[in-house]
Amino acid sequence: MKILLYLFGLIPFLLACEQDDPDKRDTIDFEATLSASLVKGQGSNSSATGLFTGVYTKSTREFLYSVAYNGMTLTGAYIGIRKPGINDVTDNLYLFTGRGNPLTGSATLTLAQENNLMFGLNYIVLASSAFPQGELRGNIGLKK
Repeated sequence: MKILLYLFGLIPFLLACEQDDPDKRDTIDFEATLSASLVKGQGSNSSATGLFTGVYTKSTREFLYSVAYNGMTLTGAYIGIRKPGINDVTDNLYLFTGRGNPLTGSATLTLAQENNLMFGLNYIVLASSAFPQGELRGNIGLKK
């Protein structure tokens, strides 16, 4: 009897976890707050700000993303990969080609790129002529 009560008590918990678990959903939301304080290397004392949002669809492996920014004149943007113990590298699949605000893009991800995204290893950098290595940076993670 106690075992049955225990099992029935777990059912609502398991159902709630299944609904929130990103592994169970087909679409997963990502975000990053961009700031100068996260820029590596030369650093940036910019007061510019930005917000990255993205939606990944697992069934098609399509990643749609957008970044809005304020207080800077954009000259370039990219999404890179953080690798522990190794300098950050740029994943050329994620280069932005436009100069609009917001910037938008999409990519069909490989399995390795999907894993990097799910494990929070991606970051975004926005560059300007004043800060060609990056004026703003944000670490991309699951939307909270």
